Amino acid sequence: MAMQNRGGVTFIETPNFMRAIDAFKEPGLLLAIQEALLSNSNAGVQLKGGMRKARVPGLDRGKGKRGGYRVWYYYLIESEEGDIVFLLHIIDKTEKENISAKDEAALVDMIKRMLASH
Repeated sequence: MAMQNRGGVTFIETPNFMRAIDAFKEPGLLLAIQEALLSNSNAGVQLKGGMRKARVPGLDRGKGKRGGYRVWYYYLIESEEGDIVFLLHIIDKTEKENISAKDEAALVDMIKRMLASH
């Protein structure tokens, strides 16, 4: 997993998330996602297991959040070590509307495993 620290928050990107980011070939997208979550840790809607889904605009599209990306993440608030954001999954809204309930359940299981090992 990739890890970056920005503004006292550690971002941990899953391999699946990073493969998708690389495939989108949109420079600055990862930074834009991190900045959006730094400015609002409760961005988007809350899903099962404390996971959240947020809209992020496509930087080069001019369509705003509706034509952008959907990011599934888990924001872990810790006092002494700083906060941790697990970036779990991302889809291009123009290619796919949402993920299946089965895929969402798999992300919740992934969160449980990551928290157990953290």
